[in-house]
Amino acid sequence: MACLFFTGIANYAIKRRTVSAVMLSLALQAFGRPAINFIETRHNFGYIAESEKAVSHLFRFTNSGDSALVIYGIVSGCGCTAADYTSDPIAPGDTGTVTVTYIAEGNPGRFVKGVRVKSNAPPGEMLLTVEGTIIRDDKFKAAGYVCNINGLRLTATRIASGNIEQGKTTCHTVKAINGSDIEVAVSFPHIGVKASAKAIPEKIAPGNEAEITVCYETSGMWGEETVSVPITVNNGVESRTDTIVCLANVMEVFDFATEEERLEAPIINVERRALNFGERDRKEKTTGEIKISNTGKRVLNIRKIETSSACISASVRKDRVKSGDTTSLTVTLCPDKLGKTQHLLNERIRIITDDPENPVTQIQITASFR
Repeated sequence: MACLFFTGIANYAIKRRTVSAVMLSLALQAFGRPAINFIETRHNFGYIAESEKAVSHLFRFTNSGDSALVIYGIVSGCGCTAADYTSDPIAPGDTGTVTVTYIAEGNPGRFVKGVRVKSNAPPGEMLLTVEGTIIRDDKFKAAGYVCNINGLRLTATRIASGNIEQGKTTCHTVKAINGSDIEVAVSFPHIGVKASAKAIPEKIAPGNEAEITVCYETSGMWGEETVSVPITVNNGVESRTDTIVCLANVMEVFDFATEEERLEAPIINVERRALNFGERDRKEKTTGEIKISNTGKRVLNIRKIETSSACISASVRKDRVKSGDTTSLTVTLCPDKLGKTQHLLNERIRIITDDPENPVTQIQITASFR
């Protein structure tokens, strides 16, 4: 069982245990003495955005005595702090916790706050201290640092690369600043084989700026692609990992040595550019089919099939279509993935091929649900 303890700004109050609990602890002390030992008694939150509203730190302690330890209550002189603590008797050798919470919202600026832990262990009272600086987000946001990873502020974690030639390497640089009051180290664990990233410098002192460069290579990519780069920020106390996401539309480059080669290129021919499933029961999974043929002279390669919604899936019977040959595009409607209040579906399928005149073919998918 745990108790949450609040105090007024100028009013000191103690969360008292019941008389029976006090008598129990006195009886237990007849056989020995409890001893309370905290792993730490002070914690620095660093810089905290006011939008976080509240921050908490868990102080752990051990009863290193030979009798049960009882916390009677918590004393704090500020309504901006609260404490949650282990209130059951703690046997010798066991551990307990005191969680101190500071209310960031409405309290900008530097703070140092203490709470006093009252217990039956000598000397009867222990002081725990939390400190930090509450900053208004506007300070960083006005400068363009809109993202926060463990105190490191970045100008972006989502990057739109736009149209990129297939097989090329593209790089983006994101500006960063250490918004905390302790040094942070930046690393990139578990990065994909086609991506790379570096921070200059890797260790960033408080208030200092840095640049984070993310690069990725697009061979084997087609159409709309997402490249995710994990980034870890370690402040020496804890590590937090987030992701920088790059969004790109990868386009195939068609280089023909002669006009004759261009005229021999594959040509995609789609039976229809729209598929209407009509009115359907939202529990009913339905499929439809569209014929795709190659009226060009060389083999048509279907690079990728993209759908704009999880409610539809699409696949082709074969992704290499010889000259004059035909394949089938099977479209499956999955209404169980629709929102509960959604009754109309109007989505797109993108067929990406090596037809130089029509590398992307779109098909409209519509349906209604009862």
